Amino acid sequence: MLDNLHAVEHKYLLAAFIDVAAEALTEGRLATQTNWGQQNQMLSAIPFFDGADTPECVLLTITKASISNTIPPIPISIPVASIPPSTPPQPFITENTINWIYIGKDLQIHPEQPIVQVRRATDSSNRTGLDTVAWQIEELTYLEEKLLRYMHLHLNETQQAEDLFLAVWPDDEVDRVGLRPDQKDRLRRLVFNVRKHVEPTPRTPLYLQTAHGMGYTLYGS
Repeated sequence: MLDNLHAVEHKYLLAAFIDVAAEALTEGRLATQTNWGQQNQMLSAIPFFDGADTPECVLLTITKASISNTIPPIPISIPVASIPPSTPPQPFITENTINWIYIGKDLQIHPEQPIVQVRRATDSSNRTGLDTVAWQIEELTYLEEKLLRYMHLHLNETQQAEDLFLAVWPDDEVDRVGLRPDQKDRLRRLVFNVRKHVEPTPRTPLYLQTAHGMGYTLYGS
């Protein structure tokens, strides 16, 4: 299906194809790319586990949805939080009031320290049997903080993988044709680690999303 495409478009679709597969393999979750190749066409990568914590392989599928024949989504086991309180939970407050950097209703960044606070669902522990939500503090490593703060400077703007890599590892050389496979893998794993800190549900990213074949975007309000 890629044979008749322009060279630039062919390169982009192939890069997106590899990115989707690598993301599913690295993070152990379903990864998708909409409008891949054609409008309403979805590329999906489904990880398969063989009794281990990390997937052994991924299955890549290409589906096309139409108005008359909509393909249902693949069922996956992802817990959905029910939020019972009538008033929204208040942000975490320390002894000294902090002007947290607001990213979204579930994510805030400390203005100086390498920490974030994320609002996540907790296990059911009340008589209603419903999940509750609470703010959690997450500590970032030096590289994780560096990536997150750079992306915050470009909030809601897709950043090329090459630019993100150089922002975190400025002393590394990047080829004219783009990142080497080992550099892509290093960036991909760093993004994965950041997601584990900043996402309410890391398996379904809400804020730090992948623009397959291009780079990453940090979405915020």
